[in-house]
Amino acid sequence: MKQTITDLKLDRRNRGRVRVYLNHGFAFTVNLLDAANLKKGCEISDEKISKLRYKHDRYEAFIRSIKYISYRLLSRREVEQYLTAKRFSPKIIDDTITRLTDEKLLNDTVFAQSWINNRNKFKPRATTALRFELMQKGVDKDIIETVLADVDDEVLACTIVERKLGQWCKLNRKDAKVKIFNYLRRRGFNYEISVRAYRYALSLQTTPKPGS
Repeated sequence: MKQTITDLKLDRRNRGRVRVYLNHGFAFTVNLLDAANLKKGCEISDEKISKLRYKHDRYEAFIRSIKYISYRLLSRREVEQYLTAKRFSPKIIDDTITRLTDEKLLNDTVFAQSWINNRNKFKPRATTALRFELMQKGVDKDIIETVLADVDDEVLACTIVERKLGQWCKLNRKDAKVKIFNYLRRRGFNYEISVRAYRYALSLQTTPKPGS
């Protein structure tokens, strides 16, 4: 069954696209090259409509993905979930993910490293917690282990405690120990690492200041 092209209008949001109307209703947008082969009043086959709609959906999925990842780095799974929520077909989603990857706009290794760097700077976590978070983001296990290879839990825990010592300096030793252990536990550090971090905190407090 054929439909009639009742109007062709330049897309106001994107001057490189043309809005196509079939039987007086908006159907999809096409690029300028495809638009050159369409004429108002002409009939168009269902097969041709399907092809043009597929190209429209692929374009829309890509543009929406670009806007979505412009806010922050995202994992492959996060983009897939976003496009699924927007009700794009699995084939469109696969094509979009492939294009984003080929154009180096989507890279789970870069995402995972950025995630860890951001966590270490603002909300430090132990490697077990980081591993869990990245798994939740859909990052491949091999990628996770690679980016976590250089993360030292003991160094990280000691750094965290050193940052907080100014807030805990007035606590007695017992209360300070509880504070440190609870703080590190909530961030995924195990008992052994917490003990070493606590001992490190004690060493800082007992080290004579220059000139004393």
